[in-house]
Amino acid sequence: MLDIHISLTGRIAYDPRFFPPDHEAPAMWSAVLEVNGPPTPRRDGSTYIPTRQVEVVVYGVAAIRAHESYRKGQLIMAQGCDLIPRTYETKGREGKPTVRAAVKVIAANLGLASRYSPVH
Repeated sequence: MLDIHISLTGRIAYDPRFFPPDHEAPAMWSAVLEVNGPPTPRRDGSTYIPTRQVEVVVYGVAAIRAHESYRKGQLIMAQGCDLIPRTYETKGREGKPTVRAAVKVIAANLGLASRYSPVH
């Protein structure tokens, strides 16, 4: 029994990446999902819905099926079994070092969210 259960529904923001299997590693498919967060109040009293980007990774046969099935712009659901946060440093617009953060979800299952977009 796994202790971590994560469910996300989001749109694929960029072209997904696929790494075919080799003799040492299974196939891997990776995509960045844009996920809407909860309504957040602004200082003027109005609310907005923030969009967060979450990387979703799947391995093995599921990665091969994802590579064959999912493209940029499609709305998918991911059921994850692990969550990995990471930080990294990049250059900002002014050239100053900027620390950024990212979240990666290791998915156990992926599926097209046909409730919100028609399946073709």
